[in-house]
Amino acid sequence: MMQDNETPTKSDGGDVSSKEGTPYRRSSSVNMRKMQKMFQDAAEENVRNIRSYVTELKERVAKLQYQKQLLVCQVLELEANEAAGYNLEDDENIHQIPEESPVSWQITFKEQRQQIIDLWDVCYVSIIHRSQFYLLFKGDPADEIYLEVELRRLTWLQQHLAELGNATPGSIKALKREREFLAKRLTTRLTAEERDYLYIKWEVPLEGKQRRMQFINKLWTNPRDEKHVKESAEIVAKLVGFCEGGNMSREMFELNFVLPSDRRPWFAGWNQISDLLHI
Repeated sequence: MMQDNETPTKSDGGDVSSKEGTPYRRSSSVNMRKMQKMFQDAAEENVRNIRSYVTELKERVAKLQYQKQLLVCQVLELEANEAAGYNLEDDENIHQIPEESPVSWQITFKEQRQQIIDLWDVCYVSIIHRSQFYLLFKGDPADEIYLEVELRRLTWLQQHLAELGNATPGSIKALKREREFLAKRLTTRLTAEERDYLYIKWEVPLEGKQRRMQFINKLWTNPRDEKHVKESAEIVAKLVGFCEGGNMSREMFELNFVLPSDRRPWFAGWNQISDLLHI
């Protein structure tokens, strides 16, 4: 017989104490957080994949537009020759086509290139694109059509920006990201001695803060100084590495906006234009 003051025993079917249930509830909470994190990571990955896909589409459109411009210029040139009475298929008439003298072409080349450099600065064009174009086209007569296309596109872009009132935040932000990328490349592409040499040459304090960004921000800032432009292009080329591996091809220039070694959006020299057009 059980006494009144005797504590009754808990049956097997009794409720589990709150203390005993704590580990179970804690485990459930941890699993829920893990699942939420997994879904969040998956969603972010999907967003990145979509952005990457859209960027690739924009690059393709920009390349096709560039090729179209080249073809248009070639057709216009052929039509002009036909209107002047020249038959390019007739070997006898080839010598009759007036050719620009080497001296006059060099003058034209320098004038057009300076116009392009000025427009690059005004239109916030990628400095990687500027460097590649500057180093690739150096005045060969075959460069004429490429300079003409570049000048036409820049002129159109300048007019487009004038209609908007100023450069769009997207183009300025893209150029800023590009400079940040180049600043990071300083440590991987140059030795400490090479970096210090450039800091001294470009008047960047060796003990100052954010020396890399200070240095990169000095590149391509004086379009009227030929020496500055040349040195800026050569430095960018070394940091990016597009002088290596045969990437600098005149015929394939319109196909090389994105370097095979590093497919990043800011390598597309005219990607900013496609952003402006919302294509």
